[in-house]
Amino acid sequence: MGFFSFATKKLADDELRDRLFDAVAASDVRTIKNLTSRHFERVIALFPTWKTLPPAVRSDPSQTKFWAEGVIGVASAVAALGDGALMAQLEGQPQTNVVASWQNAFLAAQADADTGNFSAVIRVLEQTLEEAEGLTGTAVDHLLPKTFGLLGTSYYRTGNKEMARAFTLKAREYCVRIGDEEGIEIYTRNLATIDGDKVVFRDAQRLLTVDEVRAATGLLRYEVYDGENVPPEAKALHQQGREAGARGNYPDALALLTRAAEIAPRWPYPLYDRAYTHLLMKNFDAAKSDYLRTADLAPRGFFTTLTAVDTLVREQNGEFPRGLYLAYLMLEPIREPAQRRQLLEQFVDKYPGFAPAWEKIADLKNGADRLEAIERGLAANPDRETKGMFLLNKALVLHGSGNHDIAVRLLTELVANPDSTFGTEALAQTALKLMTTSVSAGSTAPP
Repeated sequence: MGFFSFATKKLADDELRDRLFDAVAASDVRTIKNLTSRHFERVIALFPTWKTLPPAVRSDPSQTKFWAEGVIGVASAVAALGDGALMAQLEGQPQTNVVASWQNAFLAAQADADTGNFSAVIRVLEQTLEEAEGLTGTAVDHLLPKTFGLLGTSYYRTGNKEMARAFTLKAREYCVRIGDEEGIEIYTRNLATIDGDKVVFRDAQRLLTVDEVRAATGLLRYEVYDGENVPPEAKALHQQGREAGARGNYPDALALLTRAAEIAPRWPYPLYDRAYTHLLMKNFDAAKSDYLRTADLAPRGFFTTLTAVDTLVREQNGEFPRGLYLAYLMLEPIREPAQRRQLLEQFVDKYPGFAPAWEKIADLKNGADRLEAIERGLAANPDRETKGMFLLNKALVLHGSGNHDIAVRLLTELVANPDSTFGTEALAQTALKLMTTSVSAGSTAPP
């Protein structure tokens, strides 16, 4: 049984739709089948109204994607019960049967993947792709990247990294073409796993492949991940919690994130976001508690957890005023360089012992000025994560000024240092790789 439960009273039309769409988002096949079979005639009758996006949904890209996938998932479920009428409404009759067969084949392949029968997945899906060649439409946009992605995963599980990379790259490229940001992130992470990386980079728009990182010219951010296999229910609840928090509905966000943490107790992400939600509510002790629990699950670092713990403990001890870390995080959305620099400079003027602010100022400077900001930050007793980033950026500055040997030594020490966080180690390894590539190509520019 999935995490959705059903009352015995009759579901209202909107409630039936919402539960179906939620089940599609959570890949809860049992619930989808249960609802469509129990309410078959109502689903058929209501479906034409579901095809039209409400104005509030149309203005939100994430909700638009959720709605479109829900419509396609319901049509596919009805087709699996033997009625292709809803698929025909979406695609037109000539290709309806092929699309319905494709959906059934994909669901069967998912079941084979769950049991570890990856050879069967590859055989079924490659045959399905041959049969579906040339098809276009909304359902194809929904199924094709997922089919490529599952093939990539299956080839990886059978040890064929070359084919795994090729199909995963196809899945990502298709998601880029149709604007599926969630798919781009999923398949970029899968590519990183295939390539043996534990760090992924993003620019202002999305996660980047290794080749895109090498070609990037703007400011890059990074994420380190552990590839943990998280239950779909926990992922769905976590995403719903983040969306509730983004709307300012903090009580619902806390409840959803708590449920996600209960389902996936070894996954640090829900606790990390719950800590941030407590922080926004100025529940500083609760925030510190959740950040500490996140650090227990990820002792070598998880995003800014170690910085948060260090700052909140120092706030509690009176070294920093209460609310300093929250005030610092409120600067993050300000991206205009002049305004951001002015506010950060005011911040360090008032709190010169707060190392993370020096790290952000260093990002806005170049050359000797950047190196000076890094040294000021290193002198401010930074936490392990922030210190690692200072030393990493110091190496990049030195490399950019021609001191390649010193830069390589610094990065090598970071990789070997047992006090380095997982993020610092992974980033140092990546920087060494990219630095070596740039030097062998005759360039002294930092990666």
